[in-house]
Amino acid sequence: MSNCIDKCRCINKRKCIDTLFSKFLLRSWLATPTIIFSLLIVGVISSTTAHADIGDFSASLKGGKTVVSDIDGVSVEEESSAGFNFGYQFLDNWSAEIEYVTGGVVLSANVRSIDVDVVSAAAYATYRSDSGNLYFTTRIGVVQLELKSNSAVPDATETGLSYGAGGGYQVLPNLGIELDYTIVEADTDWLMLSARFTF
Repeated sequence: MSNCIDKCRCINKRKCIDTLFSKFLLRSWLATPTIIFSLLIVGVISSTTAHADIGDFSASLKGGKTVVSDIDGVSVEEESSAGFNFGYQFLDNWSAEIEYVTGGVVLSANVRSIDVDVVSAAAYATYRSDSGNLYFTTRIGVVQLELKSNSAVPDATETGLSYGAGGGYQVLPNLGIELDYTIVEADTDWLMLSARFTF
């Protein structure tokens, strides 16, 4: 990727930055060893009593940051992200959840920048421990990631495995504050703080 930048310093800067964005879109999905490690973490967690009861619903408002891996020769400016989450507790400690998050990044090289909107829609199985008011979370699921830019490069949509972990604090019986880090693609993650209501 750095070779492309060197060749385009004086001419055809638009083509160069579009090539950079294309390679950003085409990075490989999650590495197999990491996926296996995540599945093992979920598998070895024992079931205990959760804060919410079976049959409870939940709604979360989320805000945070889009986290993108470094790209050779490109300046990456990470922007804020926001979203929401709805869940249903189907077992002790376990919830089925759907989530929508939107954020963005700015990719810059030479004198040109590309604004990239990052949107994910996902379904997760989420585990919450019962260790008093302070608890930890882990989740795994399927995500559809959509990348849109202001360049000539076509928008891209990918579907793959997503997983994450975090922690929370039960402020009130039906209100918790959670911080989680979720990998949604090999180069793109969410770092999110949320307020979770159960009812």
